[in-house]
Amino acid sequence: MVDRVQESADRIVAAMAAGELRPILSAESPLDLDSAYEIQAKVVAQSGMTIAGFKAALSNEAGQKALGVSEPVFGVLPKAGEGVSGGSFNLGDLHGPVIETEIGYRVGAAISASVTPETVWDYLDKAIPVFEIADPAFAPDGSRTGADLVAVNSAAAAFVPGDVAASTDDLDAVRVVMSRDDEKLSEGVGTDAMGGQIQAVCWLINKAVAHGYTLEPGQLLMTGALGGPQPGQPGHYVGDYGAFGRIEFDLI
Repeated sequence: MVDRVQESADRIVAAMAAGELRPILSAESPLDLDSAYEIQAKVVAQSGMTIAGFKAALSNEAGQKALGVSEPVFGVLPKAGEGVSGGSFNLGDLHGPVIETEIGYRVGAAISASVTPETVWDYLDKAIPVFEIADPAFAPDGSRTGADLVAVNSAAAAFVPGDVAASTDDLDAVRVVMSRDDEKLSEGVGTDAMGGQIQAVCWLINKAVAHGYTLEPGQLLMTGALGGPQPGQPGHYVGDYGAFGRIEFDLI
């Protein structure tokens, strides 16, 4: 009997290596989240990915409803996708990029057990503004599910961390405006991610730990989009978080 988890992981890794679109597995036969996470873990391991951190996806009810799930999902950030503020990414290296402004957290101490809102800051070093350039890499005419997204590592592709935030007094109140070439694209607030930043970062840590990961110092945690995700088009992107900071990059 064919091991569907292994066979699916092999196909996804091969598509990644060839720069091709990923298979929509649920179009072939039903795919549940547990199986999708097993596939994701094999994709991460088999691709030789250096882990830069972890990301939450579908961190609001609208996104979950659209893909038929009732909870957020997570993925693993590839070190190869890390950019710098003021740098650039080539559209030719991406299939269908989606740009998001988020709040990120640097891990300060190793985490191998669950955390609570009361203990989480014992393990975190700092909060920072961050751009995500997600890339689901599915065929545009395919109908996909949340499990499909999980299997392809929750569209983790690239990200741009900013400098340490000047103020972290109330992360839920942080507001950000995303613009491209001085045109406003979206506006968001810290509570857009799971209703609150501390709830979101605890969920992400605990989900990663439950799936067997130990979070290491220096890794980045991204809690989900603030404001509406935007289709990646050529231009100069700015995320203006006010007192919390500012990040920018070019998509060329």
